[in-house]
Amino acid sequence: MVYLDAGNSHWQSVGNAAKRLLDAGVEHAQGFSLNVSNFFATGPSDRYGTWVSDCLWFATKGPDYARGHTDYCASQYYSPAAPNDGQPGDSVDADDPSTWHWTDDWFRQNVGTPPLDQLTHFVVDTGRNGQGAWTPPPGKYGGDPQIWCNPPGRGIGDRPTAATGVPLVDAYLWIKTVGQSDGACNRNIPGGTVDPEYGTVDPAAGTWWPAQAMTLVQNANPPLTPPH
Repeated sequence: MVYLDAGNSHWQSVGNAAKRLLDAGVEHAQGFSLNVSNFFATGPSDRYGTWVSDCLWFATKGPDYARGHTDYCASQYYSPAAPNDGQPGDSVDADDPSTWHWTDDWFRQNVGTPPLDQLTHFVVDTGRNGQGAWTPPPGKYGGDPQIWCNPPGRGIGDRPTAATGVPLVDAYLWIKTVGQSDGACNRNIPGGTVDPEYGTVDPAAGTWWPAQAMTLVQNANPPLTPPH
C-alpha cells in the first residue's frame, strides 16, 4: 500500500495540501500520510486529515463551482466562515484546535457529509506525539526554535493499530523510528553547535539516541505498560 506524504497539520493549509496531493496523483494511491517524523497530537492530526480528505472530494466530486478549486476550502489557518476581525474567539489559530470549530462549520455548510466510500483515507505517525508539539517559552529564542528537531520532553503516542476508531484513518503507525535523532539542532543560535535544550551537540540525523529514546518511553501517552 502506498500513502503519499502530506506533511502535518501545521505545515500546509488544507487547500494547499489537497492540491499537492491531487498533483501527485493521490487517486492512484491508498491515501496519504500525516505527521511523519513530527510531534503534533493525534486528535488534531485526525481532524486536519479529515478536512484534507473532504477538500479532495469537494474539489473533484463536489458542486460544479468547486471543481478544481481546492483553494476554496477552509483551513486550520483561515476560515471564510469566521468573522476574522482579530477579536478573541473570532479567528482560526493553527496552534489552538479549540478555534477550529469555524473550519468545521465551513465544511458542514459547504461540503456536508460526502459519501464515505468516496473519501481518501490516511495514516498518522504517532511514534513521538504523545505529549504533542513542543512550545518553548516566549522570547527564549530569537529566531526559529526548530520545534521539529529533537524537542525536549516528548513522549511516545498511540500504539500502532488499524483499529483507530476514526472512519478515514486506516492506521496509527510508528513511521519514524522511536529514539532516532533528527539531527544537530542549535535552535538557530548564531554560530552555535550545541543544542541549548540538552547542553550537548545532538547526534547526526538517523543516529540512535538512547537518552532521547528513554525520555520518549518515560513520557509515553498512553503510558507504556511493562511486561508482567
